[in-house]
Amino acid sequence: MNARTLDRIGEDVEALTASAPSTPSLAARRGIGWPAWLTRVIGVVFVLAVWELVAETVLSGRHVLPAPTTVVAKAFEDDLYGSSLGATMWEAFRGWVIGTALAAVFAAISILVPRFEAAIARLGVISYCIPTVAIGPILIVLFSDDTTKVTMAALSVFFVTLMGMTVGLRAAPKSVLDYIQSCGGHSGQALVKVRLRAAIPASIAGIALGAPAAILGAIVGDFMGGTKGLGIVMMQAQSSFQVSRVWAVGLVSTAVSGLLFAAIAGIGRIFGADALSSADAPDWESRSSSSGADPRTRSRWLNALASAAEKIAKIVFTVIAVLGAWWALLAIFTLNPYFARTPLDVWRSLGRVAGIATRWSQLSDGLIATLEHATLGFLLGTIAAIVVAAISLSAVVDAAVLPIVVMLRSVPLVSMTPLLGLLLGDGDAVIVVTGAIVTFVPSVVTIASGIRATPAPSLDLFYAYGSSRMDSVVKLRIRYALPALCSAVKVAVPGAILGSVLAEWLLGSSGVGHLMAVSIIGSDFNLLWASATAITIVSLVLYQLINDAEDLVIRWAVQ
Repeated sequence: MNARTLDRIGEDVEALTASAPSTPSLAARRGIGWPAWLTRVIGVVFVLAVWELVAETVLSGRHVLPAPTTVVAKAFEDDLYGSSLGATMWEAFRGWVIGTALAAVFAAISILVPRFEAAIARLGVISYCIPTVAIGPILIVLFSDDTTKVTMAALSVFFVTLMGMTVGLRAAPKSVLDYIQSCGGHSGQALVKVRLRAAIPASIAGIALGAPAAILGAIVGDFMGGTKGLGIVMMQAQSSFQVSRVWAVGLVSTAVSGLLFAAIAGIGRIFGADALSSADAPDWESRSSSSGADPRTRSRWLNALASAAEKIAKIVFTVIAVLGAWWALLAIFTLNPYFARTPLDVWRSLGRVAGIATRWSQLSDGLIATLEHATLGFLLGTIAAIVVAAISLSAVVDAAVLPIVVMLRSVPLVSMTPLLGLLLGDGDAVIVVTGAIVTFVPSVVTIASGIRATPAPSLDLFYAYGSSRMDSVVKLRIRYALPALCSAVKVAVPGAILGSVLAEWLLGSSGVGHLMAVSIIGSDFNLLWASATAITIVSLVLYQLINDAEDLVIRWAVQ
């Protein structure tokens, strides 16, 4: 295709998108008469007022939840942890840039070369669900403290941003993509001319979530070692039971994360005003029909058999890929065999008796307990996210909820979990709540973004026929939000498992996390590697099953 033809296509695309009414701002559709920033201030003040009331009444004297006035006073008394905050921000910024750039590259590749999409998704899941308590000490051995923290920040950013960008790139109107193809354009031109513009809302949601995730990753990296950083201050405060300082560090990191989240979201709204919007359906069909032969060319049972074989092959390939990557990393970095065990070493050790049971039985019992915790946390967090995303169409509710979401995303779980233990007491309850928090935060942002992406003409048609706002949510917005909902589930499932493992490691008496903690104390590195590998493979297999279920959901949505 020559340059002149490409320019003509660009002009035609502009004309097509200009003719489709763009979605008005959320505030404009709600008819709100005051500035958006004022609703945010009202929400923050409301949250702080509730916090103050609970701390001074229900939890007074328990030294678990200090009042916000006390926390703010402590933060200013400590000069807002200037040097430590600067060190954490520099590490988080580099991790955020690296993680976001890698996510953008891999999201584009998954769109341009669909056959790589599954492998890229598995890579993202691996980066997200490997327990940091297992890889942190290895990273410290391989790299410096600074590089380890930047790496952990990038790992925290990559998967969430990748999912948001992939959903965004698939949000392009199919009619415009078909037009480019009919003019002889290729997928790269469609990516530049159409998909990038359509991807702005969902991509910005992922990028904005990546900012507090990067800070969280850097703070968690502080727990692996170092001399400067908010995590170091928090760890020292925990060891001396200075609860006000622990919360003060969390408040500072939350405030910074909230400002970064708001700034990125604001930039996204500016550029999102020019985002591609159309009453036409997004390009879901390419997702639901990107693989497999035409079922009309085979009998029904052969088609079902081939589909089942393909799914089993993908799961087997996933396991082989994890084991192969494990062996390759050991060979590349030539790690000390005392703690860096090969898959064969671990396999041989699993049949040995440890205590009163074999390692096989220990591992299976731990996996069952972790999956029970993660399932309850996932269900609790996802239901809460759907409800909050639906009611956040109200500006006041949205303003009150967003600070809580950012706060939950910004406070390191390694610090939050012991505090939850003091509040809730029961270890299993803390584990479930931790999994629910990890599930809730990315899910509510992703689902809310999908709900708000419903084309304005479709909403206007519903309202013209007298439908209520709730009807529009149940019958229309949820349908358009299905890709975002599926993306949220794919992020939430490994997240719930990871959160459960971390809580088990800190407070649990069962589960894979508890096994890993016991393994580290007893230098049982075979069991440690087996636990980390098992939870990674289980997360990948669940991700593959969810991915297959997503195909069915999207086929239903486009019918």
